[in-house]
Amino acid sequence: MSVLKLFTGLVIAMAAGWGFYQRSRDEGRSEMPKRKPGRKTAFVEPLLLPFCLAALFIMAIITNGVSYTGAMMARLCVILFLYISIYYAGLLCLLPVLRRYISARACATLWLLPNLLYLTIYIADSATPPLIVITLPRQWLTVFTRAWLGGFACVLLWQFASHFRCRRFLLQNAAPATDEAVLSLWSCQQVKHEVKASIPILTSETITTPVTVGCFDRTMRLILPRHNYTQDELTLIFQHELRHIQRLDIRTKVFLGFCTAMCWFNPLVWIARRKVSDDLELSCDEAVLADAGELTRKRYAELLLKTAGSSKGYTTCLSAAAGSLRYRLKNVINPRKRSVSVQRDRL
Repeated sequence: MSVLKLFTGLVIAMAAGWGFYQRSRDEGRSEMPKRKPGRKTAFVEPLLLPFCLAALFIMAIITNGVSYTGAMMARLCVILFLYISIYYAGLLCLLPVLRRYISARACATLWLLPNLLYLTIYIADSATPPLIVITLPRQWLTVFTRAWLGGFACVLLWQFASHFRCRRFLLQNAAPATDEAVLSLWSCQQVKHEVKASIPILTSETITTPVTVGCFDRTMRLILPRHNYTQDELTLIFQHELRHIQRLDIRTKVFLGFCTAMCWFNPLVWIARRKVSDDLELSCDEAVLADAGELTRKRYAELLLKTAGSSKGYTTCLSAAAGSLRYRLKNVINPRKRSVSVQRDRL
C-alpha cells in the first residue's frame, strides 16, 4: 500500500469520525448553542456520489467528446461496482456483530460511506498505476457496457416509477389534517427539532402506519392514519419522523437505490438495500428513546405493534413489516449498552 493511500485513508477516517461525532452532538445539543434552523444532521449528503458522477459525465462530454467519455465511464463504473460490492459484502457479514457493539445510528451511517469510499480511492489512485490490468476484446467491452447500461437504466426507472406510483396513491387518498391539537403539536415539534420548512401533515384511511414521503423539504409530506392517537402517541410519532427528516433518511434510500441500479446483477447489493431500512428505523427508535423510562418504552412498543405496516417507494414509516418488527421491539424493551451511542436527547 502506498504512502499516499495510507495517508489519504487516515485523513478521511479521522474526518469521518469527527463528522459523525459533530452530527450526534448537533442532535443532542447538550449544553450547546442551538444549531442553525433547517440544518440537517446527516453524516454526509446521501446523493453526493450520484451528483459527482453526473457532473463528471457532463464535463467529460464537453471536454473530450462522446467516444472517449464512453470508455472512461465504463472504466469508472467497473471500479465503482467492485468497490461498492466489496464494501457492502463486508458490511453485511459484520452487521450482526456491529449491531451488538455500536449504536444503530453508527450502523445506519456505515451505509453512506461509499459516498466517500469511492471518491477517496479514486483520488488516491489518480497517480498510482493499477495493480491488476484485465484486457478484453473491444467487442466484449461494448457488449458488457451496453448490457450494464441497459440494466442500470431499467432498474433505476423501475424504482422511480414504483416510487411515484406509491406517492400518487398516498397523496390521492389523503386529505389535509384539520384537528387543531394535532397541527399545534406538529408545529411545536418541528420548532423543537429546528426544522425550518413547514411540512404539511395529511390523514388517510388507506394506510396503517405514519408515513413520510418526499426527498426534499418542499416535496415532503407526513401522512397519518385516521386514528384517534393520544397526545403521547402523537409526540412519539412526530419525534420519530422528524429524526428521519433531520437525517435525510429518504435520500439515503435513494442512494441505496442508485447503488442497486449500479450493481444490479449483484445480489448482495439488493440485500443491502433491504437492510438499510431496518437500520434507519432502529436508529430513529434509539434517538426517540434515549434516556426514556420503562413506561415510555412499553408505550412505544405498543405503538409499533398497533401501527404495523410497511414502507414502499422512497418513504419512511414509524412501524415495519413483521420481519424486522420483532428485532425492533426487542431493542425497544431491552436496549443494549453500546460503545458508540447517540448523545442524550434534550428536545
